[in-house]
Amino acid sequence: MADWQYAYLLPLLNNDSFYKVDHDKIELKMIGADNRPIKTAGGLKIIPDCTVAEIDISADTVLLLAGADTWHDKKHKDILFLTEKVLLENGTVVSMCASVGALNSIGILKTRKHTSNDVTPKI
Repeated sequence: MADWQYAYLLPLLNNDSFYKVDHDKIELKMIGADNRPIKTAGGLKIIPDCTVAEIDISADTVLLLAGADTWHDKKHKDILFLTEKVLLENGTVVSMCASVGALNSIGILKTRKHTSNDVTPKI
């Protein structure tokens, strides 16, 4: 996972001083294929809060997919298909870098406007 791609966003989401006084609290959860720690490209170890199977989805869900050089590995197929569930519930998906190509390779972006500079193989 490319640490620099979410580095500016996460502190904003976790710091109340960036919000209006009476705002809804944002609950940030790290999701993994399982509960094993994930080592980022920068060497940080992140322990997922839940697995793909455990996440509750609603219209308030925002799924952020940071770039990584492993998006085309079969182990990520469940999280990629989770994006379709989020979109069907009118949630939001933010996809960066290689995750855009991975979503495109499974057909999720066929009917959605998006940008990418990657020509990717099918998973």
